Amino acid sequence: MELETCGCSHSETMAEGGEVKVKKVIRRNLPINKEYKLIDSFYTGGLTENPMTCENCGRPIANVAVLQDEDNKTYDVGMDCAETLSSIKNSSEFMVVGNNFKEATAIRNKIKKSIKDGGSIEAENVYWGAVYVNAKKDGRFLSNIGIPKSFFNKYLPDFKKYIVNTEKNNFSPRYSNSFDFAFDFGHFKPKEATPKEFIIDEYIANVRRIDKPNYFEDGVTVRNINNIIEIVVSKLGEPVGVDTTYTARDVPSNIISIINKFEFENYSDETFEEGGELKTIQYGDYVTFVNDSTQTNHQNTPLYKKGDGAHVINIINKEGKTFYTVKKSLFEIQNVPATDVVLYKKGVREKVEEILTIRQENKSFKDVGKRVSGSQKEKITMGNIINLSDLKALEADEITAMKTVVKERVYPEIDVEEQKALGVNSGAVFIKVEARKSCSATPPNDKNKRASYVKFINKFSGDTHNAKTVNEIKIIYDSYLKWTPNEIIGYFIDPSFLELPEEKRALLEKWFGEKFRHGSSSVVKTLITEIFGKRFSNFMFRGSDSAHATWVEGLNLEPISKELSDLLIEADKEQKLRFIKSNQAKVDYFKEATVDVLKSEMFNFSFGDIWKKHFKEDIENFRKWALEYYTKRVEGGEKKLTEINPATQQRENNWSWYEVSPEKRVIEKSKEIQINNNKPLAFIKRIGGVKISEQYVEKAKETDLEKNPITNDFGFKTVVFGQSLADRSAKEHIRHFLGAMSDLSEILGIDMKKLNKIGGLSISFASRGKGRAMATYEAGRNIINLTNKRGDGSISHEYFHYIDNALTAIGKEGISLLYGTDDSANILNKNVAERMKAIMNFIYKGADGITIPIKVLFKKDSRTNSYVPKFYTPKLGQKEVTILGTIEETIELLRTEYKDILSVDSKYPEFQKTILSYIISKFDLNEYEVSLSMKTSNFFHGSSLMSSAYWVKSHELFARASETYIWDKLVNAGRFNNYLVNDEMFGLTMLNSGNKTYLVPQGAERAYINTLFDDLIETMKKEYDLSGFTPVSNERENEYLVLEENQTTDENVEAGVIVNAKTEKVEEVIHNNVEVVIEPEVPVDFTEKDYQDALDGAMVMIEFAEGEEKQELLDYAESLRTMISLLE
Repeated sequence: MELETCGCSHSETMAEGGEVKVKKVIRRNLPINKEYKLIDSFYTGGLTENPMTCENCGRPIANVAVLQDEDNKTYDVGMDCAETLSSIKNSSEFMVVGNNFKEATAIRNKIKKSIKDGGSIEAENVYWGAVYVNAKKDGRFLSNIGIPKSFFNKYLPDFKKYIVNTEKNNFSPRYSNSFDFAFDFGHFKPKEATPKEFIIDEYIANVRRIDKPNYFEDGVTVRNINNIIEIVVSKLGEPVGVDTTYTARDVPSNIISIINKFEFENYSDETFEEGGELKTIQYGDYVTFVNDSTQTNHQNTPLYKKGDGAHVINIINKEGKTFYTVKKSLFEIQNVPATDVVLYKKGVREKVEEILTIRQENKSFKDVGKRVSGSQKEKITMGNIINLSDLKALEADEITAMKTVVKERVYPEIDVEEQKALGVNSGAVFIKVEARKSCSATPPNDKNKRASYVKFINKFSGDTHNAKTVNEIKIIYDSYLKWTPNEIIGYFIDPSFLELPEEKRALLEKWFGEKFRHGSSSVVKTLITEIFGKRFSNFMFRGSDSAHATWVEGLNLEPISKELSDLLIEADKEQKLRFIKSNQAKVDYFKEATVDVLKSEMFNFSFGDIWKKHFKEDIENFRKWALEYYTKRVEGGEKKLTEINPATQQRENNWSWYEVSPEKRVIEKSKEIQINNNKPLAFIKRIGGVKISEQYVEKAKETDLEKNPITNDFGFKTVVFGQSLADRSAKEHIRHFLGAMSDLSEILGIDMKKLNKIGGLSISFASRGKGRAMATYEAGRNIINLTNKRGDGSISHEYFHYIDNALTAIGKEGISLLYGTDDSANILNKNVAERMKAIMNFIYKGADGITIPIKVLFKKDSRTNSYVPKFYTPKLGQKEVTILGTIEETIELLRTEYKDILSVDSKYPEFQKTILSYIISKFDLNEYEVSLSMKTSNFFHGSSLMSSAYWVKSHELFARASETYIWDKLVNAGRFNNYLVNDEMFGLTMLNSGNKTYLVPQGAERAYINTLFDDLIETMKKEYDLSGFTPVSNERENEYLVLEENQTTDENVEAGVIVNAKTEKVEEVIHNNVEVVIEPEVPVDFTEKDYQDALDGAMVMIEFAEGEEKQELLDYAESLRTMISLLE
């Protein structure tokens, strides 16, 4: 028999015995040899009302199967196509889905028959997570069908229009009957079972056995049902439901039913009404006034007019009515009736999108795809619409909320001059400044904790703003340890609780008291630590030695009057006398102590093994030591008795910590290279790359994802252009960027389109730059940003940041802020994780035979030679340094005996210096260079010498190592692209000490790391099917463009040429009517690298020159080679 449904034609014949044999399957749009998974299914609503088109055969479908291929791409196809494509592997899934559609069809037909028979249809959401659809005629049920809500929504959406309680559409029961809250069935079996309490989150269920009469006659119980189990459920002290049952096994389901029913009855969707206004208004919402205010100011002008807008900053319930406190511009308005406001109709993000779209109307290059949140233009636009109080709007995008709610935005720096004008003393201002320093830069990634971060900072900074002394601040801080439960919850757990009515707060306080039975102080400290960090908690409550020392320093900065000074001096003297008296008593005590007492007292001191052995051999030695110890303390106390502690003397405010002299304020400029401060390129040079034509770049103007080469050919999810980026600049950016991506894809032999789609990589041109960085990558948003400058060759660096981050997201749901280099366990694929681990292990640990020892210069010991250093090892015990015939032999012997002491990263650097200085002095030398072994790679060690920890962050080490990897692969292939990767930082760089170091792998380490990167890339290609490079053109080109200093890509190029690599024909000459002259004289202060750069440039020009000009350039190049050889 011939079958053809949903466009997937396949003929079948009936064999002997009735067996059906499939002969062929006709391929449509989707390849049939790929492996697909059936991941979802749904009904559209019908072929006539809401049809879809099958992505395989192109025919209309209503029963939709959602398929996923090997590349994680999804397709909506008909069920017949799904069966063909999913094949045997998904037969069981297909059977389940097929049965679901059949069941839905049966229900649909039953309901339709009821309608045909004259019945009226009504559907209702019920609290246990189902929808009941019934048909009635003349008050009689024709049908009544209970359908699980998930099944109803997926397979019967055409009946949603009959639901009568639509406000419950999105309700789903929080607990199922299988929810485990440790119910003790055995406890309630005996008749005498005692009552018991069970806690289910904020609910408390009280369960008890009771004798309950069920029939009375003249007030006398005729019949009882003994030992019924009664269940009373309450929330925050308020009863929410009661039920009874005969058997203990029913109790858990009854409790769950009570809770789910209560939550269902009190549930209401915040759905939009007609006109776009929310039914409910919450704290932080932006509202529009629909009436003029009845309140007026002193000029008899209404406080607000119809159409004005404001932010809700408080909600008050009075006598059953709701009032709002709102902030309109800079003014706060109280007691605004709920009838005067509605929620602003247009959402913040919708408004931002609208504004940004309008702004790009006249641009040739527009954003492509859904915008990635967090761009500079979005932040600026959003900043004009909302402020920090509107946390709910910020939370619409988690990354924006994370990056907006930070200390720099929430906790302003202390204005010292303002504080001085308020009469705050120096110590108190100092404490306020230090409090801000100790506060964590960001709260944990949780919307409630972000809200708490903002609220509590506003609270304590406001409370202490006018505090004039250190003690006043201390009293304020300590008062938080005595907070009531509703204050604790309102500030640290869920800030919306502060807007609850008074009676609700009372119930909440009772609930908190039951749940947190220990004191509030420990809860406050724990929550502050969780949100603001351990350092801040310690500072606020003096919980560490360093915090205590800071508070003491603050006290010492405060002024002291003559009267207070006299009191402090007297108190200090009394304390010294108590110290002397106490220690004198110890002297007297040890003089008279018996032997047994001495033995007992010895354990109150921490002595080493040698001292313990010494004292045990003769206990009188311990008596002697104790008498000397306490006598010295008495004598020391007597000497200090007449000394006056400077901290107790009369003094004025001490502002020295702030008012530093201009001479001392001059900070020595760092000699080190600054983070993200690479030099802009002096020229853009690309050799041997696939041609990126003018026509190809023009296609980037397309806003259609399938026509734009950036999204279609290279797989970028979104393309974003900065508001300040001119079309000409955008065009230049795109040309160089596409050339870089093409070269990177080719040199790695990798499918760039697939790789970019795996992590959803986006590209931004001059829309989200940070500080000095010309290129950045943002984890979580998965976007690379290039600035409006001419580039610095860091594209490869940023792209490997993307790879590092994207590998942690594969196989997981949602965004990933992790890097595989931080912990290879973040990568689910074990083979890829092993290759990443191998790279980082080598960077951190080095390897024998590859990592070379470092020579360090040590100087002789200035002390006399009579002192012989001793060291201890488990194998040799305690041993003196042995001096042999030569210094080389002596050091090598020491290396075999005590390996750590001859390591760069020795645990005891000062002892290392002592031993080696001693050896040098024994051979009458002033200094000697010693080879120290490495515990890390040379690459890591060199990076660790920089003053900033940035240089040894795992993902930065990985990205810098990837730069030399890509550079070497280009060189080995006879290629060049300094827009992709630049060697500016490959040489020695200056340290603040005046020494120099390398920040990228060198020599044998570099060659070895390159092999590890090859392993990683090849494993990625195999595991994620990323092999293959597809060129965008069959032609190749060479390009050399000279850029002026401080030039952006928007400006005209000073000089350059673009040459067809195959024909060597010059296709474009760029000179702006300025003759390009080669200066024959070389400045005498050129370095070797300067000569090499000049030689590289000359060799490019030689390729394009002819005749006499070419010969002149050849002579010039030869002279440069001579200079380089002389400098080597």
